Amino acid sequence: MRHTLATVLLNQGAPLVAVQSILGHDKPETTQLYASLSGTARQQAYLRYFVQ
Repeated sequence: MRHTLATVLLNQGAPLVAVQSILGHDKPETTQLYASLSGTARQQAYLRYFVQ
C-alpha cells in the first residue's frame, strides 16, 4: 500500500518532499525506495526540463 500511495502521488505531480512527509520518512532516499515514476511521467519530466 505504501508503494502504491507513493507512486500515485508522484505520478500525479506531488513533490517528493510532500510524499516523504505523508509517509513519515526522515530521508527522501527512503521515500524513493517506495516510489517509481510511470513511463509517461518520466517522459513528461524529461520534456519539461531538458527539451526546449
